[in-house]
Amino acid sequence: MWNILQTSKIVPKLIALPFILIILALGARSSLDSSTPNKSFYTFNNSNIHSEIANNTMFSILYSVYLMKKEKFYKYGDIKYEDAIENVKLLNGFESKSKDFSRFQKSTFRKKKNVVLIILESFGYEYSGYLGGTDTTPNLDKLTKESLYFTNLYATGTRTAWGVSSTLTGLYPLPSRAYVKANKSLSDFYTLASTMKENSYETTFLYSGDADFDNMRGFLLANGFNNVYGKEDFDSDLTKYTWGYCDEDLYDKALGLIENSKDKPLFLTLLTMSSHEPFDYPKGKVEPFKDAKLEGFANSIKYGDYAIGKFIKNLKDRNLLKDTVIAFVADHNPKAYGTFDVPIDKYKIVADEFKDGGQEYSKIASQIDFAPTILDIAGIDAIIPTMGSSVLQNERNSAILLARKKNFAYLTENGLVIYKPKKNTKMYDYSLNEIAKDEKIIKDGLSYIYSSKYLYDKGLYKKEKKIPYGINNKYTK
Repeated sequence: MWNILQTSKIVPKLIALPFILIILALGARSSLDSSTPNKSFYTFNNSNIHSEIANNTMFSILYSVYLMKKEKFYKYGDIKYEDAIENVKLLNGFESKSKDFSRFQKSTFRKKKNVVLIILESFGYEYSGYLGGTDTTPNLDKLTKESLYFTNLYATGTRTAWGVSSTLTGLYPLPSRAYVKANKSLSDFYTLASTMKENSYETTFLYSGDADFDNMRGFLLANGFNNVYGKEDFDSDLTKYTWGYCDEDLYDKALGLIENSKDKPLFLTLLTMSSHEPFDYPKGKVEPFKDAKLEGFANSIKYGDYAIGKFIKNLKDRNLLKDTVIAFVADHNPKAYGTFDVPIDKYKIVADEFKDGGQEYSKIASQIDFAPTILDIAGIDAIIPTMGSSVLQNERNSAILLARKKNFAYLTENGLVIYKPKKNTKMYDYSLNEIAKDEKIIKDGLSYIYSSKYLYDKGLYKKEKKIPYGINNKYTK
């Protein structure tokens, strides 16, 4: 038998087969970098049509089918989508007879300002001094004396994709896909950058890692951002770490962008990465934290905070803080695990907005409140569709959290509700003891969950060009 095989042409083919399969696998992945194929690979500007022309048709079809299968929605309770929308409008203090979901928010400040929004990788409350955590954020702690700072703000999810999505869109999450990757939000979807761009701001997103990861570049360019810069835009002579360039290099790059933005007001969003596992960052910059591993999470946070302090000092020294809002918010807590259905204590994160005078906001807040609050402090009057609101004008005192297992938690001052797919809802106090159900609170949380899905599905989450009919003037004081 072996002699027959040797004299045939089968053996060379069998030997070549593993190598052929490897080449095909690499071709299918289309990249040796951290990003696999996604819309970011062929998005070159914010014109969806122009970007699609550059794409492979078969890939586009298969990728769309893949996304549609991923966007499964579960049954969390009995409520009609239309009723959910109307209830959310009432909860947020605005009404409109149209199907659109918008309101007019008038800023409490009169002078427009530049905005630098910094999304901090994994800055959970346990590692923040001013939130009662470890002494690893002395610079952020110091900033609370001259900032609007949050002591009870929660991330909506457990990964960067959810943190970026919620912070920029002001919309509660879907249970299956973050908006940066979801199929129907890849164009004409509202983001904070949409409002900024309409107000003649130069809108830029800067990340020292792979900007194509999780389809960030494609989503951002299609939804309000003029520019998206990633690690390929940094000086190659700089030291490159596991995921890209360190936080100091990110802030140095940001300084250059700020200094060169004199012709137009600037909206600059940064995403840090030095506190991302495997915590690969420049050593010798800060004194190691107690007995924590030098390469461990605590010291990566301490380095990230050191880079923040250096950045703020450089801004002050160069007189770049004038008429500028600097806002910090974490993307998620580093560890969102626990025995409870939604480990709520693992969602609390760092958040503050650098402005004149210290002011604490201690009520329950969410990442979705960040966009409208930034607009308020930046002096921008705007029509916005967000579920969040400026905490300077409307104290909502509630938040929706999404667990990896597709469970939701709705936090209120009267307790929390847990929603599980196809399961009965339960209410708890903050010691996690089950309490009697409050049907109104249950309905309110359910309204937020179902409204997010409805607005996404129907393509209604976008900025209106004019003030909707019948708008409530609650925000026009």
